[in-house]
Amino acid sequence: KKNQSRFLLLKYYGYTEVLTGFYIGVFPPYFEFLKFLSFRSPDSLATDILIAFFALGLPTFLMGAGIPMLTATLPEESKEIHKIHAKIYGWNALGACFGALAAGFYLIPAIGLNLSLHLLGIVNVFAGLIFIANPLKGPVQKQEELTTVPSSLPSSFFMIFVFFIGALIISFEVIFVKILNLSLGAGAYNFPMILSLFVGGLAWGSLSIKKQRISLGFLVRQVFIILLLLQVLFYTAPYWSIWLNHIRVSLVSIPSNYFIYYVLVFLFLSVFLLPLVFFMGRMLPLSYMFLKKNKNNYGKVCGFLYFFNTLGTFFGAIVIGYLAFYLFNLDIIFKANIYIFFLLALALITYRKKRGDFIILSFLGLMLLQLPTQWDRTGHEVGFFRNRAYNHETHFKSWFFLPKNRLETSQVNFFKDGPNSTVSLIHYPNKNQTEKSLKALRELFKTRMEAFSSYSIVVNGKSDGNSLGDFSTMFFILPYLYTSKKTNLDVAVIGLGTGITAGAYAQLKDVENIDVLEISPFVIKAIQTTDPDLNFQATKSKKVHIFQTDAFKYFTRQKKTYDIIISEPSNPWVMGVENLFTVEFYELARQSLNPGGIFAQWLHTYDIDLGALEIVIKTLRQVFPHSTLYKIGHGDILITAGQEKLKSLSSSRERFNEPFIKRFYKAMGVKEVEDLYLSQILDPRGFNSIAEISPTRKNSLIHPQLIYRTSKTMFLGHSANLSGFTNRFYPQSKAETKKMQAFKKRKEEDWKNQCLPLPGRKNGFNFLCWDMQVYQKNWSFLHDNSKNYIERFNHYIVLRKAGLIPYDQKIMDSFFKKSLEQKNKNLDSLSNFIHEQFQIQEYELANRSALAFRKAKLINKEHYKNFKKDMENTRKVHQSLEEKNSSWL
Repeated sequence: KKNQSRFLLLKYYGYTEVLTGFYIGVFPPYFEFLKFLSFRSPDSLATDILIAFFALGLPTFLMGAGIPMLTATLPEESKEIHKIHAKIYGWNALGACFGALAAGFYLIPAIGLNLSLHLLGIVNVFAGLIFIANPLKGPVQKQEELTTVPSSLPSSFFMIFVFFIGALIISFEVIFVKILNLSLGAGAYNFPMILSLFVGGLAWGSLSIKKQRISLGFLVRQVFIILLLLQVLFYTAPYWSIWLNHIRVSLVSIPSNYFIYYVLVFLFLSVFLLPLVFFMGRMLPLSYMFLKKNKNNYGKVCGFLYFFNTLGTFFGAIVIGYLAFYLFNLDIIFKANIYIFFLLALALITYRKKRGDFIILSFLGLMLLQLPTQWDRTGHEVGFFRNRAYNHETHFKSWFFLPKNRLETSQVNFFKDGPNSTVSLIHYPNKNQTEKSLKALRELFKTRMEAFSSYSIVVNGKSDGNSLGDFSTMFFILPYLYTSKKTNLDVAVIGLGTGITAGAYAQLKDVENIDVLEISPFVIKAIQTTDPDLNFQATKSKKVHIFQTDAFKYFTRQKKTYDIIISEPSNPWVMGVENLFTVEFYELARQSLNPGGIFAQWLHTYDIDLGALEIVIKTLRQVFPHSTLYKIGHGDILITAGQEKLKSLSSSRERFNEPFIKRFYKAMGVKEVEDLYLSQILDPRGFNSIAEISPTRKNSLIHPQLIYRTSKTMFLGHSANLSGFTNRFYPQSKAETKKMQAFKKRKEEDWKNQCLPLPGRKNGFNFLCWDMQVYQKNWSFLHDNSKNYIERFNHYIVLRKAGLIPYDQKIMDSFFKKSLEQKNKNLDSLSNFIHEQFQIQEYELANRSALAFRKAKLINKEHYKNFKKDMENTRKVHQSLEEKNSSWL
């Protein structure tokens, strides 16, 4: 209104802030309603946009009113309007910068989503109350007319101009997030860093505007600078992957360097992105200065300007930042954006009609034509971020040099950037295999020797499986053996990967249908180009039905139930993937299982620690009371879980003896179904014990734990030592287990010659053969009288921690006696001796042993006190576990 008071208008703005704060506060329960609505709606982009509108429409509408209202309210005089508007826009963006960093790096990891929302809601309400109580006086309407910046361009031009500026800014934000995902791995911190730099750069650009410098020529110069910077970024962006890797390998993998690493990455991104976004940040405030307006409508004109800019960001996010990736690759979209900006510049100088502008733009156009048609995607086919070792041959060898990041003999058969991932299919010819191994592989896979090769599917620069090297990881038939239903099994496989899991299940006698849920359409296309014999005709089998969908969405919207659900997504440090390791997803999976059904969770042990693994165990145990954990490859494990007690593998002998299963397991050294116990790490009792003992919290959508922990462990290169599960708190029975019986039966066999003759100890067929050879050596050394008693006892402990031999009182007595006789002061061996007694719950015996060691001066007083303390803690834990296990099992 013309004579609206400044006090009243700012008070209205305060009400919008208070209302926004209250909305944030009630959002968590409202979000549950939105999930309910989403779960019962069709799976489509339109549905996602509609749900997003219901979630964000009201608060963004209220936030969108802020800048126009403040622009109309705060200026004391007409001459201050343009300056005040630039400051409001700048400070607003600066706040967004710090908010993005605070939320992404601290609030969500530390206190979770709900508490973060409540905290920010309180801040909003407090800010709103301050504005409601504002002391401003006088009417909004100014006494004198506005001083306008001369321009021959109509207001409609600037509305269209800011529309495209909004579209380009948001699409470049998407582009650089993707580039960073390919350069660092698709982790949790990439989006907050890019977002904060973009809004921070916009803030810096807006706040830097000085009134006396403003003219149409000034705007043209800013546009020319942006065009030049975009070309520089297009040329340098493909090299970010190796430059950032140089930073990574220059740092030692210690915890303190994790923070330093991200600071250095942020500084690196600032050098390249801040100049661009700085000048882009000037576009909106400058456009407002050129718009025709008067003392009565300058606030309304500001609102229209932001409407068109916001409309542009919506267009840029959906059309350029999402749909365009179905048709074009990253570099093509990047270059198309530069051409769009070039056309904007051409339209701007056409209105201005200055010869110098045309000369400069022509020069920039010639430079644009000199840019490479496409990028060298070597650093994106397989990410350099997986390389942590310093290499003097490639480390800063040249600023513009991309070393080969795969075998010289390999070739990329498929490469495509998609809306949610970049997919590569890399083919490895059979040149490194011996004639003997090629013959064995030909007979095993029923394919021609000349055609046999392996391939890797790589998503966002990270390999998600090699058809040969990771075969045992993907050929997990354990859920098939555990499920109680006899025939016509329905199976769901989350993640197509190499296609081996789906293809293998299609060969099984009792499986009728396999539904594969794959989020990336280009993973599906890539696998369709492979030799079908290598994944058992996965994409051609009539049993296999592949759905291009997000698994979380699928299980929320589908009413179909399954007998087996196999989840083998990418690693949990990958943004978005961590949702498939949450209690909410496991609950969806449980609801989608038939009675007696089995849920199987793949997980790796590389790049994570035991704490991260315990988070998964605790989360899964929240939903499934009966679970067991198996090692299925070098660095890979499988958890099989169910609502009902898991049956014995011996009862699945008929299924195990199916020719297809028997053929491949024989190649891995598994003769009988009971041999599978050799790879079992935790039985149901042990699984529940770890879930109870672990101090970690469960992983959920509201309070994500896993992605932040695994992000750090990936940097540190940790590996979860599975023998660490058998600590003093993990009770062991004196009785002989099925795993021990299997080892006893086959401990004397020559495992090496029983398995497929493939080179390389880490091959996906040979992991069990390799492990058993190591344990056989420990068994042999344990019974080698030429070894001293400490060495022999240490081999005993290795086998005990692996769960392969029962408690042996003779060995314990011998070690105890010789330790006293020979004054053994090897603290590690003495500690193992005491803790071995803890684990079989012989607390008094352990106390007497420790006392004897103390009297013999083998341990000091402090060590003895620590043992006593450990004993009491262990006794309490074991008592609690006994009570829980009786109710669980």
